Amino acid sequence: MHFRKEYDPAQLKLAQVIMLLKLGKPTEDITSYRPISLLLSLSKLLEKLLLERLKPIIEANNVMPEH
Repeated sequence: MHFRKEYDPAQLKLAQVIMLLKLGKPTEDITSYRPISLLLSLSKLLEKLLLERLKPIIEANNVMPEH
């Protein structure tokens, strides 16, 4: 993967969306469901690795506000 060239494999962008019924809500009402996206494990791992590398840089340079 070449992140410098802004290359992002299509497989890492895929997610399976599952609709979960909210507790105590009627099953026939569409607003009674909430979508949950299930991502690939590789995508989650890559995200965590990038966060570990970027977080110290962001904190050292005060790039993001505290809130």
